[in-house]
Amino acid sequence: MEKKCGNYVPFALFILSEKISVEYLNTLLERALDTSESSAGWYILTVVHITDPSDPYGCAPDEVIVRDGDRVYRMPQKGTRPPLDDSFVSPFLGKTVEDCARYLRGTPDKKDWNREHFCVLCDDDLLEDTVTLVRGFEHGAVHSFPCPVDEIWGKMMTMWNGRSFEEQLQTYQYIVEEHPDKDRSVGEAYELLEYEEDGYIIFIY
Repeated sequence: MEKKCGNYVPFALFILSEKISVEYLNTLLERALDTSESSAGWYILTVVHITDPSDPYGCAPDEVIVRDGDRVYRMPQKGTRPPLDDSFVSPFLGKTVEDCARYLRGTPDKKDWNREHFCVLCDDDLLEDTVTLVRGFEHGAVHSFPCPVDEIWGKMMTMWNGRSFEEQLQTYQYIVEEHPDKDRSVGEAYELLEYEEDGYIIFIY
């Protein structure tokens, strides 16, 4: 029986603000670098860019499969390595987080990045030195919360399932509970983890 192994894929990074410069992006990509001993030097973010309208997912890494007997390995993929070209302009300027989630859900099967969890940069992120972490649900809803740039790797690498994201969303909301004016999160932790359909409990994560 074939077994597919390996799940180290990058996360899409959408730029929503025209205030985000290429210089800032280059610095951010370096700060988000995987510095763990086992995979030091791994870029975990893929900057979303569309240079050819006929190939809107050209920036996503291709899935690479290696077979070894009855085992099938999905090879790890790296994200965007800086520096970006100075001419880079984000195709998602002025778009919403929901637009980004919708784009990811349309990713072709042979492309290999995380389709559920991703990152965005908006005006508030630039001001607060954060990146907004997002979970997109199949039915269109999104959950999100900001994360300090220097903590991106540690948080994103735990997001191989929806429950981990919801735990971190809940922690963020608990921390800012006493300062609701500073709460930048979207969604209520765990509110969409399950629903009942025809008498059965359906888990969305």
